[in-house]
Amino acid sequence: MTKKRRPYIKRFVKTSDGSTNFDVDTDPVPPGKKVVITHVSAKDETSAFTALQIGIVRKGYFHAKEEEKNPNADTWYWSKSEFHMYEGEKFRVRFIGTTSGDVLHVHIDGYMDEVNL
Repeated sequence: MTKKRRPYIKRFVKTSDGSTNFDVDTDPVPPGKKVVITHVSAKDETSAFTALQIGIVRKGYFHAKEEEKNPNADTWYWSKSEFHMYEGEKFRVRFIGTTSGDVLHVHIDGYMDEVNL
């Protein structure tokens, strides 16, 4: 681990507004940094829903890397991949087909490091 590497830990609890896609996004990666996400877990505490997608928002477009179809209510689902993000990119967890008022949980773990140019 380099001296500049720092833990990157995000915890979200959101309430669905019932829209078709409910996105939980991180802040964009700051200039001169990169973020490596090593673990993501997510669940809809309240009800079952249509799908769960995780991926990266690059240049305004969502690139889903993993998807879980027909997840169960109150069941944790987690990533199988590592995600590398660079300046301006955001990480997104998309809940598809939630019900208004659903309680959504997202846990993100990884690290932030400086970009070597």
